Amino acid sequence: MRKLTKRATLLASSAVMALPAVVVSGGAAHADQPFPYVSVRIWGSTHCMDNAVQNAETVQMWNCTGVPEQKWQDRPNQATGTFALVNQNTNYCLDALAQGDGPVVMGPCTASNTQQWITLFADNPSPFTNGAYAVIENVASSQCLNTSSVANGTVLRTWPCDITAHYQKWHFDF
Repeated sequence: MRKLTKRATLLASSAVMALPAVVVSGGAAHADQPFPYVSVRIWGSTHCMDNAVQNAETVQMWNCTGVPEQKWQDRPNQATGTFALVNQNTNYCLDALAQGDGPVVMGPCTASNTQQWITLFADNPSPFTNGAYAVIENVASSQCLNTSSVANGTVLRTWPCDITAHYQKWHFDF
């Protein structure tokens, strides 16, 4: 059974690692300025979230190479305590279905809840060999960002949240 309680997590482990949000009981708290563009990968892997060049709407897993298609920015919404994930290459936002699970796509950034995310759970496990991670939940669907595999070309989707699921643990490479 998954733990639904949001907990405060402070991640100050190193200058090269941070999460897009610090979870507090009322929602995510963000700095006044957006974060830099960073690679986002499955915790403990070398594969990144990638906005496919061939189809600008597709979000997939791919070997991390540092290209703009693999760079994402956390854009906070101070009023709601949520954030949007914006791709550096397209300047589009990560977008999920309004209900249920399904593929995650890219679209022009709007105020839609389908483009708003929260950090459901974050951890900085010990030993700190793979860094910290966050489980990211879509506001509209209450489903979490998920991949079924880290193989190149695997399309990302939302899926019922499970804070123990390895393929829902995302690491932000600051």
